Amino acid sequence: MGDTSVKFSRITILVLIIIVAAWPIADAQFEIVGQLELGYEVRNLAVDGFHAYVCSVHRTPDVMYVIDISDSHNPDSISALPLGFSSEGLCVSESLVYLAQQQLGLWIVDVANPASPRVAGVCDSAHFCHDVVTAADRAYTASCYRVCSIDIQDAANPQRDWFENRALELRNIRMGASKIFVISHLLSDYSYTVTMYDIASSDHPALLTVFDEPYDIYDVAAHGDTVYMVCGDSCLRVMDVTDGLNPRLIGSCGIWSGGWKIALMGSVALITSGTRVQIIDISNPAMPSRIALNYYPPINHLVVEGDLIYATGGPGFGWFYILRLVMNAAEDRGADRPTQFAQFANYPDPFNAATNITYELSLASSVRIEVFDIRGRRVEILLDEWKQAGRYRLSWDAAGFGSGVYFCKVTVDSSSKTEKMLLIK
Repeated sequence: MGDTSVKFSRITILVLIIIVAAWPIADAQFEIVGQLELGYEVRNLAVDGFHAYVCSVHRTPDVMYVIDISDSHNPDSISALPLGFSSEGLCVSESLVYLAQQQLGLWIVDVANPASPRVAGVCDSAHFCHDVVTAADRAYTASCYRVCSIDIQDAANPQRDWFENRALELRNIRMGASKIFVISHLLSDYSYTVTMYDIASSDHPALLTVFDEPYDIYDVAAHGDTVYMVCGDSCLRVMDVTDGLNPRLIGSCGIWSGGWKIALMGSVALITSGTRVQIIDISNPAMPSRIALNYYPPINHLVVEGDLIYATGGPGFGWFYILRLVMNAAEDRGADRPTQFAQFANYPDPFNAATNITYELSLASSVRIEVFDIRGRRVEILLDEWKQAGRYRLSWDAAGFGSGVYFCKVTVDSSSKTEKMLLIK
């Protein structure tokens, strides 16, 4: 299949864009829940369960810090794995961290024991490996001029089984629904484009569309088939990619001083710009609008997990932060507040073999229920689906697990709550 390019009409952009000076700005700010100074500049990060993984830059050697975030008020660095190079991208899934290690390819790090991470496997993804995402038993990497699919079923022996060469330097890769988005850098004129692939057939991605935008596209975030693109002309563009071969521009708004990275948090988007973060209302994707600009703390990179934001930045860029977004309670912005829900203590507790988990939703919401052990490792995902409003109960069969303390984390849209459970056999 040949490239299908999408060019954004300048007339359409002018019709959709909202003039910055006319926007009402809400009182929104970040509240620092916890912070940790690491001593060296840190950038990329990933979060899973009770641990965050952060990579240093400009250190000899560079390292991957493992940070215990079980107490969000007091994050603590518990180990540091020496790296061959500073990792430009990383992600984490099921006690394994995937690191884009430039000339060294893809590293797979076993963090089952967070205090003693170890390299479990390495795959030469060819050229410089800049970024990585995972889905099921596949890792997808963006390298110089090549996008790869890697079989990671055996972490000790990952195998590259598909690749496609591109006449661009591939810099970043993002995941959304059954699609990946590869952000490319054209060296001849330093412009950025995005290529979208369908990964429904995970071992053989199919090229769908090249977004040939008149202005650079720096980053992408997706929620289902709605894609948010941070563009170099100080604009956020919203695309509907339900039909991957014919994506549609459905919304747009201006942003201050361009933007570099984007993360979604319920009905808002967070866009880093320099060391500032712009907060965009995306409750109606067809009419996004900026609601605040946050200057403190200064942030370079961030990820969202539940109702907390994990970020790197700060003076000298060597700080790790855990933040909470605080909106002005006086302003009626129901769509911006997390969906209200109640999680009840599991019963029985203590329990032997099985216990019941009950929760109640006031609105139809996306629900994810996970179980973690005392070391913060996720041991099981009990539920990950859309639920209508109402009260629900499910049972956790722990017959295959040992006695001890476990934690049940219920995430509803962008809010989460955690309850302790005691298994006694």
